[in-house]
Amino acid sequence: MTLHELLEKVSFDELLPHLLRYDKRLRGVASFKTHYDILRHLSPIDDEDFDLEVEFRTDENDGIIRPNRFDGFGLEENKWPISLAKSLVLDGYTSESFPAIAAACIWHTSFYGFNEENLQKTHERFSWSGDDPTPARVRQLFGPYLPSYKKMLAQPSFHADISEYIKRGMRRRTSSEYPYKRRKEKRRVIRSEYKRRISMTGSFLEDLLYHPPLQAAPPSEETMLRLLCANRFEQNAYQSYTWDGIKRLEYLQELNDKYLAFYNDQHPHALLCMSASEEHPVTETEREWMESIARTASGDTQCFLKTDNRLGVELKLNVAFYE
Repeated sequence: MTLHELLEKVSFDELLPHLLRYDKRLRGVASFKTHYDILRHLSPIDDEDFDLEVEFRTDENDGIIRPNRFDGFGLEENKWPISLAKSLVLDGYTSESFPAIAAACIWHTSFYGFNEENLQKTHERFSWSGDDPTPARVRQLFGPYLPSYKKMLAQPSFHADISEYIKRGMRRRTSSEYPYKRRKEKRRVIRSEYKRRISMTGSFLEDLLYHPPLQAAPPSEETMLRLLCANRFEQNAYQSYTWDGIKRLEYLQELNDKYLAFYNDQHPHALLCMSASEEHPVTETEREWMESIARTASGDTQCFLKTDNRLGVELKLNVAFYE
């Protein structure tokens, strides 16, 4: 049996309980659902340059079924159509184990990304010759709106994260080197956490404003200042995978209702952007659904519509909740 044939036999809801053994956060499951749908849509490609079998074993430590690698070629390292053509060695397992096997497979096939956009970003990170260029790009684009280190340190979550990192990092230090090493480590951690935070919020703003360009009026200066200095920030972006566009809104609604794709964990503010192609624009019903997601935030919310011809018949929603 190939991976393609196995996925034809197992529904996503059947493999979900086994998948949660790898990722207990139900809110991360929506990404696996889209990945499962992509694999189900692809046609397998039999490439003799790659090993055609994947053997399975049960890990002695946690009992989770995991695929073995042959000659360094595993499900993580192949293109998805090639992985779909691999034969699965299921000796010792019964048909009742098929959902567990399928969960193990999509856990590994999604290692470098859940969709083509994720894969592209992963490949870009592999091409970096030095440090992550994102903080420098964010400074160039949004320099006047970025908070100072002092202002960021005033945010409770930033201060708490720094204290926790320092506490963990200094446990191995000797008492004689502790004061100097602690100050040096604190400066390093502050810089690192600052860059991480502005990279997250700045990347969201960059995508909203420039990829592709936003035709409507941009968020206000006050909104950008508040976002870039957010105490808490969470972004979720999902597109439909229907390949005909007929039930693209229903697809996103299911991701949200069943798998908490756009769940708001009590963040008061929100920025939302719904995208569709020029040939298949956002409908009034789709816009109203986006606004219903925005109403889960009690503070300042702004909704945007964008034209993105890369989507074809599909629909995409990008949401940032923040405090």
